[in-house]
Amino acid sequence: MAGPSKKAKSDIAVTPKRKRTFIETWKTQFPWLRCVDDIMFCEVCREYPSIADHNSKLDEGVTGSKRIETLQSHESSKYHLLCIQRKEVTEKGTEPMFVALKKQAENMDDQLKPMFNTAFYVAKQKLPFRSFEGLIELQEKNGIKIPAQYRNDKGCKAFVQPMQKSRRTEFLKTSRLQDSSL
Repeated sequence: MAGPSKKAKSDIAVTPKRKRTFIETWKTQFPWLRCVDDIMFCEVCREYPSIADHNSKLDEGVTGSKRIETLQSHESSKYHLLCIQRKEVTEKGTEPMFVALKKQAENMDDQLKPMFNTAFYVAKQKLPFRSFEGLIELQEKNGIKIPAQYRNDKGCKAFVQPMQKSRRTEFLKTSRLQDSSL
């Protein structure tokens, strides 16, 4: 059997495509959704750009046709879920356990700083790493609280190596810049 005749095709009214606009009720279904100046985007993914998928339409912002399928797809995407997870962890950062761990980390930083400075002194003065332990003991006698780990020559090496790599990288960058300007 043949398809519809030419006359039947022309009789069918051509309906214009409906304009797909932002629907306010989507905000309750997708709490991360925002629409500003007719640009629809994911607020959470914009909050964490280092994690977000930059190929996602909702990261850039949807200006044209707005569809619920786009929102559903974005909601279940791997990068969006990672952004949501990061937001939850950040918001939970005020819980007592988190505050205690943060304070402990700050205390450790305060204790490691004199060790770092001592290791820098050893390297700068071209002293043997074995002198580090004696200098740390001197720091303690002067009333500076120092943790039990990293007190030997291997600890000094652990502090000096990252400094050395950083300085080497910095030197190479500046020497390349000078070479290119010649």
